[in-house]
Amino acid sequence: MPRVLIIQDDPAVLALMRHGLVRRGYEVDSVRSAHEAMDRLMTERPDLVVSDVHLEDARGDLLLGAVGAHFPDVACLLVTSGPTSRSSFGGISVLRKPWDIVHFVDRVCSELDKRAARPQPDAARAGSVGRASVS
Repeated sequence: MPRVLIIQDDPAVLALMRHGLVRRGYEVDSVRSAHEAMDRLMTERPDLVVSDVHLEDARGDLLLGAVGAHFPDVACLLVTSGPTSRSSFGGISVLRKPWDIVHFVDRVCSELDKRAARPQPDAARAGSVGRASVS
């Protein structure tokens, strides 16, 4: 069962995201901040991390950039009301607001399919990750 970590500080949006993904059969975990997310990633590896662009303690694009750099086997999806160009966010996949739950779940499925299709990084390299920072 695919695992998704959601970083979202709005409880209503988080509840909607969680509900849609759980109904689709995904295992969903959530945190409210970038620092909580990085702490969680030190002990657990989701298949996908979804983050809002605006978080209390960091920008979501910087967080997902750090996730991609330190955990290359983890797919990332940024949710924003800003521009949708991947180049605007360093190649991170972007879902533009407003979205509906069907579109959100379909996009998560698509990102997980892309992750499954790409070559997996060398296990030794992926296991030798130190403390990551998003500050």
